[in-house]
Amino acid sequence: MAVRVIHHLRVKGPPPKEFRRVMARHLKQAREARGMTQAHLATLLRCRQPTISEYEKGKTLPSLEVFWRISEILGVGMSELAGQHAPCRSHHGPPKASPIKSLRR
Repeated sequence: MAVRVIHHLRVKGPPPKEFRRVMARHLKQAREARGMTQAHLATLLRCRQPTISEYEKGKTLPSLEVFWRISEILGVGMSELAGQHAPCRSHHGPPKASPIKSLRR
């Protein structure tokens, strides 16, 4: 059974239509920032280019597994793609060092 990303965020987060719009925008920005075409991303995901187009237009959502694979391929966190945190890192430079020091001694 394919779990849709929206199902995971139903308790908290924006309404479904707004979520699709935000995710679509962030997905497209992350893909373009890496100079990747929809066709290339589709090849890496083993799907068809129109599927990527539907994701980027907010017409449909990927399953949670596909959403995770997209985030791995693009090097962007799932929460960033979903619009729950800062926009795609590529637009703001590399991530800043964590203020938390290592717990190892």
